[in-house]
Amino acid sequence: GKSSIINALLQEERVVVDEADGTTMDAVVSDWTFKEQPVKLIDTCGVYRGWQYPGTTSEFLEPGMGTRKAIRRAHVCILCLDAQRYRKMTYNSCPSKFEIRLGNFAADEGKCLVIAVNKWDMVSEEDQPKYRDEILKRVTDGFSNIKGVPVVFMSAKYNLNLPML
Repeated sequence: GKSSIINALLQEERVVVDEADGTTMDAVVSDWTFKEQPVKLIDTCGVYRGWQYPGTTSEFLEPGMGTRKAIRRAHVCILCLDAQRYRKMTYNSCPSKFEIRLGNFAADEGKCLVIAVNKWDMVSEEDQPKYRDEILKRVTDGFSNIKGVPVVFMSAKYNLNLPML
């Protein structure tokens, strides 16, 4: 998901993309130009298990360490959610508690936060309104200390809403 977004923005296959989770093991930095401004895109590994926040920084476990460093280097953080996971939609899965912790960590570090719900093309058109409402409700509840977090429902594969990022 994250790597696909990076490749779509760069319009080339710069980082490895695979169906299997956990393909990206280390942060990969790519140079990009947006509206004549140089930008560094950092593709990080996913963080699900071991993400200990709140707490002391010593509690962060790999792969969270590299992600935490990338967040501290960033000006804007894009929290990428996988729309395919929401086929088995429950209130706690969208975004997950780990994704909420990660997004709140970025906000606590003073970073701008944008949420990208990638692979939106995998959700049937008839289910999209229901899932969109549930995801937006969970975002509002999970990020209650951050008002107006932008949420982009997108598909990197088909460049759907990519310019909105």
